Amino acid sequence: MSKEPRTTQDWLALPEDKLGRALGEALTPGPWKHDLLPEHPTIGMPSCCSKCREVSPICGPCPAPDPIDIKDWNVAMAWRDKADKTNFLSALELVWDNIRPGYFSWCNVAMDSQPEHYLIAAALAVERKEE
Repeated sequence: MSKEPRTTQDWLALPEDKLGRALGEALTPGPWKHDLLPEHPTIGMPSCCSKCREVSPICGPCPAPDPIDIKDWNVAMAWRDKADKTNFLSALELVWDNIRPGYFSWCNVAMDSQPEHYLIAAALAVERKEE
């Protein structure tokens, strides 16, 4: 898990290429397993982890989580369903208050949300549950 809880603004400010990994860290408890690439057949390079790039990790957990697909609605809905409902809905409202201040309505959320908004709300709900 992250050492410090992130604010809604912190989550929304993350670039897409870092958001999936950060959500993986927040939503999936460690320790994580290494994802070893096969040894290179022609030059005989030893295998390494595709996530942390450690060469031939023998033991110990991987320091990098599996990234979460931030464009997949099925993934977003699965994490929504795992989160505490009250915390999730409050967090989703916070996300929208930061995206469009003063423009919040559940109709807008239903029509304009993207999977990453639901995933950020799930991560915020998990952080609230731990408090």
